[in-house]
Amino acid sequence: MAVLVAALVAFPLAGCASGSPTSMPNRTSTTTVTPTPTADPVASAPAQVFGGDCDAVLTSAEAGDAFGTSMSMWVRTAGVPRATPQDFAVSQLGGLECSWVADNQETRAELHVFVLPATFMEPTDTTVPYCYGTDSGTEGTGSCSFNVDGSGFWLSGVAYTPLGTTNDDALAAIETLRAQLTLNAAAAPLFVAASAAPGSWTDKARAHCMAQLTPEEIRTGDIGACACETVANSEHVAAALADTGITVASGNAPGELPHGFYRALGAAGTLGCLWSEDAPTGREFEFGTDILPGGAWVQTQLAALPGVTEVSIEGVDRALLSSSAPGLAPGHGLDIFDGPNWLHLSMTSVWGPESYGPLAAALVAALNDAR
Repeated sequence: MAVLVAALVAFPLAGCASGSPTSMPNRTSTTTVTPTPTADPVASAPAQVFGGDCDAVLTSAEAGDAFGTSMSMWVRTAGVPRATPQDFAVSQLGGLECSWVADNQETRAELHVFVLPATFMEPTDTTVPYCYGTDSGTEGTGSCSFNVDGSGFWLSGVAYTPLGTTNDDALAAIETLRAQLTLNAAAAPLFVAASAAPGSWTDKARAHCMAQLTPEEIRTGDIGACACETVANSEHVAAALADTGITVASGNAPGELPHGFYRALGAAGTLGCLWSEDAPTGREFEFGTDILPGGAWVQTQLAALPGVTEVSIEGVDRALLSSSAPGLAPGHGLDIFDGPNWLHLSMTSVWGPESYGPLAAALVAALNDAR
């Protein structure tokens, strides 16, 4: 389970120690409030492909047949909750994430599949598997990523065959999986993705960068960094961070996940940014931001997690405060919901959440202006 847990933990942006408290903007305290119904009801979660049923994508028995070992569907536990926009990008598009693991976990066999409407697959996407596992003759596992295009669905996965196998074994398992997944996709009901909710944030920052860069710069550069800088230079955010010395870079996405996951991040309009300042030891992390346009439907699920408190921040519709998951660096998560949209801030423990009210409001104002 090491690959899965490492790739999908909550609070992926909260890492390093914070800098001096004198660097942050003037503080505005947040106040804990009792949640009250809003005038506009919270949108329900988007409909999902295959009716949201991973067993319809592939049964545990079918996965086991492909891998040559008994497999079971893996379900996320309450101890590792989904907590950031990156985690919900696939669901936002109507997609589905499914995982199976070997009943004997010492074999290290795992299968992870992201299912999206085929409209998100591009002509340049290859269905030829790509392998990065062990070579023949070494003790390890075969590991290969793959794509299946069938019956209106894009099934993008990565297979880790049992300990002692090679990439050839993984490729053989993938061919068995491809046939079964194609068969199951043909039996799935037709799926029509929902349109974007009115008032959703758009990807104008990234579009602005694409228009300013040459094709070579787009191919080799970091479009996310440019988009983060565009947000940082907006009137509202620049004023909130004036004289702090804080600058921005693009955030990191989890590694070794199927190609469909990364396509979903872009298609859903997520944008992760890391904000830091100069320090004697180099750049020091202050906070991270991540957005999901149209993702306000997540608030009902997040509000039900243990340790989440509702707080009041002027200029936003709703704010939820939480602590980092067990085993991760101490810190806080601040989830901001405005209209149909979701902004997540990850903060180190040196700075309390009360420091981030004006900043959160400034970020929301900048994103609303860019719609």
